Amino acid sequence: MISRRGGTSEHYASFRRNALPLPAVGKASRKKNSSDSVRVTTVKNPDQGRSWFLPVMVAVTLLGAIVVGAVAMTRESNTGVRPEALVDHWHAAYGVYVCDSFQAPILDQTDPEGIHTHADGVIHIHPFRSTAAGTNATVDAFFRATGGEVTDDGYTPGPSANADPVVESDGCNGEPATWQLAYWDNAILAESGAAPDTVITANIADFKFRGDIAAMTLALVPEGAEIPAPPTIPSLSNLTDI
Repeated sequence: MISRRGGTSEHYASFRRNALPLPAVGKASRKKNSSDSVRVTTVKNPDQGRSWFLPVMVAVTLLGAIVVGAVAMTRESNTGVRPEALVDHWHAAYGVYVCDSFQAPILDQTDPEGIHTHADGVIHIHPFRSTAAGTNATVDAFFRATGGEVTDDGYTPGPSANADPVVESDGCNGEPATWQLAYWDNAILAESGAAPDTVITANIADFKFRGDIAAMTLALVPEGAEIPAPPTIPSLSNLTDI
């Protein structure tokens, strides 16, 4: 019996003796032709040059979400709050009373947001933007449209108003006076002599219009003096734009 080591050696030697001779290989066959050289193909990374893409898309998405959220919050805060944009059309007679007389009606008829006048002594309140609808339908929105400004210290007329600025500290004929807003929910009652439903001396610009056929007087008068209703109330029954 042949041992594993001896058998293996003898078997390997026998295989070598009986093996067919290998064909001779010429030098020419051993040389590699340049055309047979290994070709290296560079595969372009499909993500090459796109390292900026994901961060930019994330930033754009976040910015869009912030803008949409802000708009949604504004709309939600005014949802169902009158006057509604493109729905309600209210009117309020108004006047600016200084000591003992009313100023002339404002002539500016621009309408950037939907709260304006037709030079008729009436505020037309039919907002077509959220910036003048709902809780944004304020005294400030009206005077802002005319180029004027109202504060708790007085009133600066716009360029088309034939009036001087009103300053509370000027008083009335040497007597201390208070700048205030008087508002009547019902202009018909105001015309008949009813007292104002609301009189305020603070946050005047933020006062919100509350309904149709109302009346409002901004007045600089001595403390305790009666504030008259605006003389333009009759215009409510003869509106140029309803």
